[in-house]
Amino acid sequence: MSTLYVVMGSTGEYSNRQEWPVLAFGIESAAQSYADKAGQRARALYHALASPYDMAEGRNEYDALMRMDYTGTSYWVMQVQMAQEELDDGREEA
Repeated sequence: MSTLYVVMGSTGEYSNRQEWPVLAFGIESAAQSYADKAGQRARALYHALASPYDMAEGRNEYDALMRMDYTGTSYWVMQVQMAQEELDDGREEA
């Protein structure tokens, strides 16, 4: 199996927390760099707006579906395994 590195976004806290996948990479350092850039842009937008609730969809060019509330928006990298083909019997891929 291969490893994918998925940039994840989140906003909110407790029961109001939202998480979403942003983009997947095959190289961990590329995913981390992208997450850093998305986070820098989100922080700039947060400070430029009168209210984070005024965020228009698509304002963050690194995350077109970015959401934001009073907590701002955070990004991190999550690792997931990717099968090269469908596994129908529960056995691991060779």
